[in-house]
Amino acid sequence: QNGFGDAGVAALAGALGHGACPALTRLGLQANSIGDAGLATLGDALQAGAMREGEFIYLCDNPFTLDGREALARILAGTSLQIHFGWPPPRTKSFLITPPDRLAPDDAPQYDPPDLPGAAVASA
Repeated sequence: QNGFGDAGVAALAGALGHGACPALTRLGLQANSIGDAGLATLGDALQAGAMREGEFIYLCDNPFTLDGREALARILAGTSLQIHFGWPPPRTKSFLITPPDRLAPDDAPQYDPPDLPGAAVASA
């Protein structure tokens, strides 16, 4: 745990939204005390074009609510960027909170991940 929090995400999202790190594909924000306000700020930056080539954002062990999580998922609908809310980080996209209709049949999880609070795993 650290004190990065919503204010830290706001600063990071502002930088990303203004073109910082254009080649960034993975962003680890796990255990950073990020709440719903931080997810909303991050979502705004992503909608504005941050991480256009992104693959994953890791957000496990943060105190956001299901509402915040669902709001971010709606923002990312139709994009290739996926959010991972559990641990360990995925080796493939199949371990994410990807809606089942967005997974190809060969993307089925390779193992049964641990049942962690706040973790959501896609299934084919």
